[in-house]
Amino acid sequence: EGLRYRVVIDAPSPLRETLAASVNLIRWQTYDQMSTSLFDALVRQASEQAKEAAETEGFFSATVDVAVDRSVTPFNVTVRVAPGPQATVKSAQIAIDGIATNDSVGAAARAVVQRQWSLPPGTPFRQADWIAAKQLAVETVAGDSFAAAKLGFSEALVDPDANTVAIDVRID
Repeated sequence: EGLRYRVVIDAPSPLRETLAASVNLIRWQTYDQMSTSLFDALVRQASEQAKEAAETEGFFSATVDVAVDRSVTPFNVTVRVAPGPQATVKSAQIAIDGIATNDSVGAAARAVVQRQWSLPPGTPFRQADWIAAKQLAVETVAGDSFAAAKLGFSEALVDPDANTVAIDVRID
């Protein structure tokens, strides 16, 4: 039988599920062939993986602490994440280029995309919402007589000091 350990996630509830799905130390806690060297490697990777997981939820200044109590069996592991403030959208520039810029159907498609854009300034930024917003924008343009519409460029520029994200999207 392999090394046994139990993980406690000490983080606000919105982050717990993301951490459980993203941090290998947490995901592998039931692996029955766990070795000391694999466990130690997972512990070393856990802080960075937890920070990256927090970033997907818009927490770009999270602090992470991974503590291991080896005096008990199974080992007790605590992954503690203090997320800090969640980033919000500072600005959102959505441009539509190509044939959709030339006629009233294109103007209508542009208006719908602007109206339906789900990450306006002031909105909390999350990776899943960012992906969904871009996908909906492209689908909206493609569904309005511009079947070849595609995402030409996208950028979410994070300012971790200000906890803001500037969004720039171009649909071709």
